[in-house]
Amino acid sequence: MLNTLKIIAAVLTVIIDTIFVQVALGMNSVLIPLKLQSLAFNNAQIGIILSIEIFAIVSISRSVTTLIAKAGMNRILLIVPFIRFGILYSLPDLTTWYSWMAALYFYGLATNVFLVSLQTWLNTIPLPKFKGLVIGAYSASLSGGVALGPILLTFIGSEGTEPFIINAYLCLFSFIPLLLVYNLIPKLATDDKPRIMFVIKHAQAPYAAAFIGGITWFGLPSFLTIFGTANKMSVESASLLLTMFMIGSVTLGWIVSSLSDLFDRRFVIMFCVFASLICAVFLPMAIFNVKYSYYLMFFWGGVMGGIYGIALTMVGERFRLEDQVSANVAYVLMDATGGFIGVNLIGFAMQGMGSEGLAYVIVSGSVMYFLFALSKYRVS
Repeated sequence: MLNTLKIIAAVLTVIIDTIFVQVALGMNSVLIPLKLQSLAFNNAQIGIILSIEIFAIVSISRSVTTLIAKAGMNRILLIVPFIRFGILYSLPDLTTWYSWMAALYFYGLATNVFLVSLQTWLNTIPLPKFKGLVIGAYSASLSGGVALGPILLTFIGSEGTEPFIINAYLCLFSFIPLLLVYNLIPKLATDDKPRIMFVIKHAQAPYAAAFIGGITWFGLPSFLTIFGTANKMSVESASLLLTMFMIGSVTLGWIVSSLSDLFDRRFVIMFCVFASLICAVFLPMAIFNVKYSYYLMFFWGGVMGGIYGIALTMVGERFRLEDQVSANVAYVLMDATGGFIGVNLIGFAMQGMGSEGLAYVIVSGSVMYFLFALSKYRVS
């Protein structure tokens, strides 16, 4: 009974803290592009600035394992919220290209280390019968937090410095749950030398799914508000596109991830990628009807949440405890690399081809995954 309560407490702490992290992402997905537009940056420049946060994830990937091994997961989880708070608090005062690049780079570093630690902790919790269900809940918390961000902005507004300051304090609150369960944070035995290429080689399909999913997972939120306003939606209606996408990931995505416990996970992922492709094809048409665009974003969020949760479950099942940090670092790395490429491609595509460039990039990425999956004839 005591062990069960500890497992529940650990899972809830990971999920709650993930929600705090993702609320910041949801608010930033609206606040930062609008702020950058007000500073007269164009879409290509905005894409480069936003992608620097993802580049930070890629640049530190080989050092995360060493950092966790030497500093300890418990210390990292307690310190990082204060670093993220300081950076977010400073954002409203930034006006130059270089200052935004520097701030978002270090914010990306801190957020990446925090999420990798949480994700690794979750994958080490013994959950033999409910792995897909719990990972689905984790995936839902990733999306649910982002969905809450724009909703909060409808109450506090998206102009001025106040929403940035509120966002910073929400990040700081993630310190409290961790402090309450400090003794449950594992002192993970891990190699301080990363085995990233090893784990990717031995789980190619889940990591390929993470890469392709990252194109949509990062690219869509970064430009969805701009995409909506470019197609004559109000800022409020356009920001709710992201909310519907994330609500779909929370609800439908959790169901899809849970169902993967009953079916072959590789085929469920292939279905989700195909469904994402269809959603991207219909987005330029659905956007002219607010109701249909919300339905589309809800379904799209569901299949993307399914991709993330199922691929992460497969990675967690594939490797021994000592390789879990490397496995989760590699997962975040592939997800972020796809996101870095996707955000930049979408930014330049929208600059050169108009708002439809967003759909072209995502469709191309989905087709690439199908070519890979069909050449392997399996997704595991």
